[in-house]
Amino acid sequence: MEKYRSDEQLSGSLLVGSVEGRSVILVDDLVSTGATLLRAAEACHAAGARRIQALVTHALFTGGCELLESPLLERIVVSDSIPSPRLEPLLQSGRVAVLDSSAAFAAALAEQYGIEGGAE
Repeated sequence: MEKYRSDEQLSGSLLVGSVEGRSVILVDDLVSTGATLLRAAEACHAAGARRIQALVTHALFTGGCELLESPLLERIVVSDSIPSPRLEPLLQSGRVAVLDSSAAFAAALAEQYGIEGGAE
């Protein structure tokens, strides 16, 4: 999805490809307020996506709750790469899930430094 940011104004809603009748997984590296992710979900919904889920590497969730309260996103999966005090109540809703990233980091370090046995 295209995105333009200028002086805190976010614009752009052009999708690349067709999502009509499909399940969509939105991938974002960092979510602070969630405005970009929500705009992408809205664009996918307007274009006829059947299901919309999100995968986020670093979830800060510092802004309001608009993204987290939106019925457009069926589920938001985040990594545990940074702590977010706002995650605990969200986990209980079942709409947010946290993936343990320690094995991925251990494997990357093992590969980088030639350590045999990986993350054992």
